Amino acid sequence: MAEKKMGWPQQRFFEFRAGHGTYLAFAVSLATFVLIVHRLLIERVPELDAIFGDLIVFTLTFGVIYVPVAVLIGRWHMKHQYKVESTMTFMNNPAQLRAFRLLFDLETNSANKEDVESFKKLLKRLEKETTFSDLSGKLEKDEEK
Repeated sequence: MAEKKMGWPQQRFFEFRAGHGTYLAFAVSLATFVLIVHRLLIERVPELDAIFGDLIVFTLTFGVIYVPVAVLIGRWHMKHQYKVESTMTFMNNPAQLRAFRLLFDLETNSANKEDVESFKKLLKRLEKETTFSDLSGKLEKDEEK
């Protein structure tokens, strides 16, 4: 079965998911969270409503507290949990595991020629199917010549 090059619709769908999931859904969910907390908590507790009754005051106060706490949690995550996630992602990616095994085998002179040739073919096919529009101009090395 021949593998198909990713077409324009597939690329746009991938970009849509990245933009939506990473940025737009995040912004909408944060705004929704602020509005729901204000409506269901602040407006229903007279003491809180007296202080944070104005949505702008609540949003600013929320941001001043929430953003630093989120940054601290994010730093903790990157320092401690990210290693676990990276390892699990690596262990569940057969292509990446094969590439590292092949690099190790090449380094230790125990690489199988069939594996090397098969991997070269895979890389060449992927290079043909991938467009690097940002790199379409001359590279810095080419300009120095």
